[in-house]
Amino acid sequence: TIAVRETINYLRNVLPTPPANILEVGCGKGHVAAALIDLGYSVTAIDPSESSIEFAKNQLGVKTAYVADVTTFDSKIKFDAVVGVRSLHHVKDLSLAVSSIKNLLKDGSVFALEEFSRKTIDHDSAKWYYDIESLLETSDVLLGLQTKDAKRKGKVPEQDELLPETKWNKRHTGHNHPLHTGQDMINELKKQFGDSHIKIEECVPYFFRYIIAGMEDKRDLDGTIRDANFEERIAQRFLDIEEDTIKEGKIKAMGLRVVATLN
Repeated sequence: TIAVRETINYLRNVLPTPPANILEVGCGKGHVAAALIDLGYSVTAIDPSESSIEFAKNQLGVKTAYVADVTTFDSKIKFDAVVGVRSLHHVKDLSLAVSSIKNLLKDGSVFALEEFSRKTIDHDSAKWYYDIESLLETSDVLLGLQTKDAKRKGKVPEQDELLPETKWNKRHTGHNHPLHTGQDMINELKKQFGDSHIKIEECVPYFFRYIIAGMEDKRDLDGTIRDANFEERIAQRFLDIEEDTIKEGKIKAMGLRVVATLN
């Protein structure tokens, strides 16, 4: 998918060359791990979700995959790089998670992080996103964030009059534990790896990932069947528009990419 492609394009520029030994923490269903394997990397993937690891193994061929949390993962080897793709903001103990990642790295190796900086949001960015999401939802292209959350809870979506940024913040705080902000993650990496060993790239699109997920939810939760090329075209066009709108300074870039080097 376009989401995996964008992540892999980033990782190829920051990871050592294949067949380097890579650990992906919080791998989800294993799409990024599988793509790295296709590039010739030796990949170990871990995730706390048993169903996700089962999918990664059985559906995507990620053979070295374990049900594990990075803070308790017992590895007999150290890795040439560790990858975290939109998983670090979920961990309960950020300091312990970063410390565990650091201990899994060889000297001179890197931790490549791809995340989103939810606190970067402002009124114009949130309104831009929700306006387009509403248009696509009305057109039966996707399920919006609120609709998806409601369906998964067996509820009817609420029609609220919240400001876009308030709606965004409400949606990203309704979890079992607080989600870490982009700045939280950067601060912890700087603390443990050292300021001079951190390279930050924040100006990358992120909203397009919600559009892709919304189209997948439309299929999974509503049983919608359609040509996969249709979804790819929608996702690519949205990404192009998001990139242009960021360059024009009209919306914030919500994507966060950080490379921490262990020296």
